[in-house]
Amino acid sequence: REAIIAANRTPNGAAPDSIKFDIGGGGIQTIVPLTALPIITQSVVLDGSTQPGAVCPAPIIELNGGKLSGSESGLVVAATDVTISGLAIHSFPQYGIYLQKGSGNTVACTYVGLDAGGIADRGNGLQGIRIDAGPQLIGGTDPADRNVISGNSSGVYLQGTAAADVVIQGNYIGTNAAGDGTVPNSIEGVRINGGPRTRIIDNVISGNSTGVSIRGHDAVIQGNLLGTDPTGMIDLGNVDGINVGTGLRAMIGGTTAAQRNVISGSGDAGVQIGGDSATIVGNYIGVAADGSTPMGNFRGIVILTGSEGNVIGGTGANEGNIIAHSLADGVNLYGATTFANPIRGNSIFLNGGLGIDLDPNGVTPNDLGDADTGPHNLTNFPFFEKAELNPTAGTLELTGWSRPSTTIDVYIANTDATEFGEGETWLVTLTEGDASDLDASVTAYSHPQAGSDSTSRFRFVISTP
Repeated sequence: REAIIAANRTPNGAAPDSIKFDIGGGGIQTIVPLTALPIITQSVVLDGSTQPGAVCPAPIIELNGGKLSGSESGLVVAATDVTISGLAIHSFPQYGIYLQKGSGNTVACTYVGLDAGGIADRGNGLQGIRIDAGPQLIGGTDPADRNVISGNSSGVYLQGTAAADVVIQGNYIGTNAAGDGTVPNSIEGVRINGGPRTRIIDNVISGNSTGVSIRGHDAVIQGNLLGTDPTGMIDLGNVDGINVGTGLRAMIGGTTAAQRNVISGSGDAGVQIGGDSATIVGNYIGVAADGSTPMGNFRGIVILTGSEGNVIGGTGANEGNIIAHSLADGVNLYGATTFANPIRGNSIFLNGGLGIDLDPNGVTPNDLGDADTGPHNLTNFPFFEKAELNPTAGTLELTGWSRPSTTIDVYIANTDATEFGEGETWLVTLTEGDASDLDASVTAYSHPQAGSDSTSRFRFVISTP
């Protein structure tokens, strides 16, 4: 307390003040405030790792709020360039750390919601780290910077548009300090509630009710293990992996191995989307980090009523997701106002239900010429009447029916009890009249009945190796 008061009273020079520790006696040292600590109003480095015997990321200075019973928080920051490091902060009635104002602050090498042993749940009453302003850094690229944020209602909570450009990187959220067991945050691991341009990078986020909940704009979620231990091979699932609510333009994954998220072991959805313009590419959904070991979610991806413009996979290099081993369907879409959510180029296989199910109720049969109501207007799927290989000519001729002027993705399907196999391996995209794909143009024949499901006859002749 007195060190914070002194730092607040001391004008900053070329560098922030430092608060260092040298408490005698060895081992874990516990500080138990009886009233709220002063708000930090000047730049300062508050570094518990200076305590003799401390090694990051395992703090031995413990800040215990268990004697407080009002609305107190642990450390409240209303300044710029503050570093909080090397502490275990737990049992406060409200927040463990509150970044209320200011920017350029860092929280590293700190347990928030655990005792200094890194195992016992000593959650703070509300959020572990509450952020109302930005930019801020929670964690860092060095393993020594890792925070363990567990046992709270929410692990990290961003509130309002001023909480912009926050980076949450390299942390364990919802586990113990070793990462081999869960200490759940009861609502979510990370909640973005308005903060734009948040980056959630290279974290282990497991054991929570929801791993990441997005109610903001332009969030980037890359390189995380959601639902596993730090090896990516042991199931420590969240209930939901990622929940995109009213968020816009979330980027989940990417086209490189470093950007890929593993989203597996969820009790319900790996990814649930209730917003617009999210891009979900290159992820492992329902498998472990090796890309093959089953670690299914209950459902892979769920797109809720009214969601538009969300992109699931793609036919570019490494854009497709693996969506596999769900107990139910690979991808579900709900609601009559759900449109324009392309699902392309993914490897969808060995799910308990369908690969893709519109208005989830099993196979939706094709019909003729009517204006259907449902997600994507319950558009008829294309089907092949004939696939004929001509080895002499080196061609494969495909004939069948689809909606007029439709792009058709062709997959190798695995077997399925419904006989409507899931698309496990994307082969080629066929586009009417596109000479780059085809050696012959399409013979189109429009069905005489009008409506959203009017059909055309197609004929593709594809050169084969």
